[in-house]
Amino acid sequence: AARARADAMLRFEGAAHLRARLVAAVLSGRAVKIQRIRESAAQPGLRSHEASLLRLLEKVLVGAEVSINETGTELTFRPGLVAGGSVTHKCSGRAVGYFLEPLVSLALFGKRELVATLTGVTNDDRDVSVDACRMALLPLLRRLGVEGRVELEVRKRGCSPGGGGEVLLRVPPCRKLRAVEVVEEGLVR
Repeated sequence: AARARADAMLRFEGAAHLRARLVAAVLSGRAVKIQRIRESAAQPGLRSHEASLLRLLEKVLVGAEVSINETGTELTFRPGLVAGGSVTHKCSGRAVGYFLEPLVSLALFGKRELVATLTGVTNDDRDVSVDACRMALLPLLRRLGVEGRVELEVRKRGCSPGGGGEVLLRVPPCRKLRAVEVVEEGLVR
């Protein structure tokens, strides 16, 4: 019964919550089929940043399979194992922060430390900035019980449209997550 459940493919429609669906698929080990992705839009299908995210996941995961139909309106994603290791990726279509959020979530469950070099736009008005990730996300990881060197270094800044920024992310795997209760807002320094 457990094997049948693990093999059952989850099905969704539309592009909403794509990052969260992909991360949940990896963490649960369940395949996902997403149909009708912007089917009625003037430009149907996946956007360039979504395709770029899928390419990044393929670099971080071992054994992942991604299948996209010709129009980009249907995606089948069979997750693999989070390997960790060294990865380089050019973030296209959105700022680096769009890619950092799911990457950090997955890195916690890797077989080994993830060292990712991401290039592109570091700050824009659409996505969380790399500075906000460094100031909010990294301290939260330490509270969750991540031990070792957790780092988010901005090597070069890059603005839209050309990008040119470079960010180094280093996250060791976490063997045991601690429960965290965040009830008070902190100051951004």
